[in-house]
Amino acid sequence: MSAFSFTLHNNTLYCYLAKGFYDYMVNNSLIELLRPNVILYLDAPVDVVQRNIQAKGDELDKNSPVWKNTRYLNDIYNEYRKNFLKEQQ
Repeated sequence: MSAFSFTLHNNTLYCYLAKGFYDYMVNNSLIELLRPNVILYLDAPVDVVQRNIQAKGDELDKNSPVWKNTRYLNDIYNEYRKNFLKEQQ
C-alpha cells in the first residue's frame, strides 16, 4: 500500500473500494516501471507548507480543503518519512 493511498483512506478522503482499486492498480503497474536512480525528497514541516500555500495566493490551492487539513498533511508527511523513503533504499 502506498503512503498516498494509506493517508487518503485513513483520513476518510476516499472509500474502501476506491482504496482497493488504487492499490490493485499500483501493485500491478509498478512492476513494469524501472526504479529511479535518484529520488529528491523535499522535507518541510506541515505548518511551513500551509503557510507557503497561503502566501502563494493560488485560489485553487488556497481554498482547497486538503491543504487546510492539518491531520491529513501530518499523516502523509509521517507516512512518507516512516515507510516510503525506507522502501526506496
